[in-house]
Amino acid sequence: MARDEDLELNDDNENNPEGKKFNKKPIIIIAILVILGTGIGVGAYFLLGNNTAATSTETTGEGEPTVPDEVVDNKKAKSEAIYVPISEPILVQIQGKKKARMLQVKISFLVRSSVAEVATQKHMPLIKNNLIMYFSAANSENLVTAEGKVALKDGALKVVQDLLKEQTGKIQVEQLLFTGFVMQ
Repeated sequence: MARDEDLELNDDNENNPEGKKFNKKPIIIIAILVILGTGIGVGAYFLLGNNTAATSTETTGEGEPTVPDEVVDNKKAKSEAIYVPISEPILVQIQGKKKARMLQVKISFLVRSSVAEVATQKHMPLIKNNLIMYFSAANSENLVTAEGKVALKDGALKVVQDLLKEQTGKIQVEQLLFTGFVMQ
């Protein structure tokens, strides 16, 4: 047994040339404290972060919790998207430099309320008519570029928004989306 202890002392002395014994306990304790401190900091960040508006517990006189105005405004501003497609693709003949071409466009509208969805579906024949007239006036050379397609989409959105504003008194459609675009 004495020999085993001598071997252990000799191993320590080989690593430490001065013959002093190295204590590992303070390093282990410091490492544990750093890990615990980090865990507590991360937990506090997630639990107490910027959710003060959503976790407000103020109540009205009747005992019901109140919701801050910022939260209500964010819900109104970001209501769920509803997509209203045109059932058939719009097919029109457009002019080019040398010959006429065919343009086939599949379209969906982005609206934010069921009222806007119903209004868009109700006026779909009028919307299709105005879009056919608008697309027929397009030039095929402009539609070859991405900028030309974006300009066509923006112009078509303006046509639909103006039409629905005239019919319903409100802008009902937020975006017009090309879900298919073929030019031959």
